[in-house]
Amino acid sequence: MKSDVYIYAETAFHHQGELDYMLKLIDMADESHVNGIKFQVLLDFDYLISKKHSAYKQLKEYTFNEKDWKQILEYALTKKLDIILMPLDPESCGFLSSYDIRYAEIHSVCFYDKEILDLLKKSNTDIIIGVGGRNLSEIDNIKQFFGEQLKVLMTGFQSFPSVIKDVKLSRISHYVGKYPDLIIGYGDHSGYNDENALISNDYALLLGARMFEKHITINEGDKRVDFESAIGGDKLEDLVARLKRLKEDILDFDNDCLFDIVEPELTYRNRQKVAVASVEIKEGTVLNESHFIFRMAQKIDGITSSEFLIGKKVLRKLDAYEPFEKSYLSE
Repeated sequence: MKSDVYIYAETAFHHQGELDYMLKLIDMADESHVNGIKFQVLLDFDYLISKKHSAYKQLKEYTFNEKDWKQILEYALTKKLDIILMPLDPESCGFLSSYDIRYAEIHSVCFYDKEILDLLKKSNTDIIIGVGGRNLSEIDNIKQFFGEQLKVLMTGFQSFPSVIKDVKLSRISHYVGKYPDLIIGYGDHSGYNDENALISNDYALLLGARMFEKHITINEGDKRVDFESAIGGDKLEDLVARLKRLKEDILDFDNDCLFDIVEPELTYRNRQKVAVASVEIKEGTVLNESHFIFRMAQKIDGITSSEFLIGKKVLRKLDAYEPFEKSYLSE
């Protein structure tokens, strides 16, 4: 997978507790040809948020129960979408063992939550870590904690909408060099109507990112949770196509064939000047510099060096301006 492009849709709390809306997001992800879909799963609401939090009551209304989550996960699996599960409380970690979960991702707010980290480690599920807002020592420490279980470092951070300069995309190439055993990903949070919502992913791919996360919505601009960076189905499908096309057309070359010359390139090359007879040359003539000049002649595999001609005997008559061929000359 490390050399492939992997793209998943992020639902976050954009569903706002509406089951039908969540199922429509899954349909949209499926129709957009992404590899997977990510769910932020919360069952024990009070584990995550203080009752003194200003948004406590509203956010609690957005929380699905266990029955709803089972329906959501099973529906995603019927669409053959990989599930990226982001458990926000210990109880939701139970889904890691009861369902086929491709990756478990650690939410930034749980970066130091030992109970959840221990449960994720115990699950042996492949791990994604978001590294936006994290320094290198924090990354190294959590990498040491999970060992080979850690598969992906996800760059980008959730500032809605994020400013491309603040994201510092060049960190991607640094991570690629520092952590060659890991997949480096990019989660873009540019505004949905910002050109960087698509283009920044191109840049990330060229810098070495191979996994991509994008927030999705049914209708762009509808004021729901995390709507600022959520894109619609058509744009998501375009993102999938352009990243795969960019990878195939620009980056997908094995070292063994990297310098093979393709036919159009060969045609362009063969416009170069080649040796042609400067005068009519009789059979048996021993060539010197007065017998040839270099001109464009539309000759494939023409002779481009005088060193190959001087002192050679001509084996057949050549007309003036006729290109030389190796078969016309003595050894």
